[in-house]
Amino acid sequence: MKARLRAADLADAGGMGDILWDFQDQNDWMPDLYPRGELIRFSEQMARKGWVTVALYGESLAGFIARDGEEICALYVRPGLERQGIGKQLIDFAKSECESLWLRCLVPNAAARQFYCREGFSEIDRGDGDENDEGLPEVTYGWALEPAT
Repeated sequence: MKARLRAADLADAGGMGDILWDFQDQNDWMPDLYPRGELIRFSEQMARKGWVTVALYGESLAGFIARDGEEICALYVRPGLERQGIGKQLIDFAKSECESLWLRCLVPNAAARQFYCREGFSEIDRGDGDENDEGLPEVTYGWALEPAT
């Protein structure tokens, strides 16, 4: 089943915050840094900036991508809906709007790292965690549209 994509509005912030909270709560490697209310406020800020595209199954928020130009700031799928093509649909949408994209991914997030590699992203840098709130090592990935021949 394909999700319906649309630009996020402020009413989506609660659902986005819930997805972020669930991700933080369900991954043992992820530090519990933020209360749910702060994640909702953060989601509100991203939506207000016009960065977010949401994926809906029916009227339910299934996932979202936040992009600031070529930088993918966030890509999350609601737990239980992984591996159903939602993340791919969101990343394909971002690719359709940009000639190149980049993002940072935490090293312990093996599933996300495999996903980005499968979707054509390549490792371009590594960090030791000094520049992220989680304090975890990270990989920077990049993707570029292949020139037409």
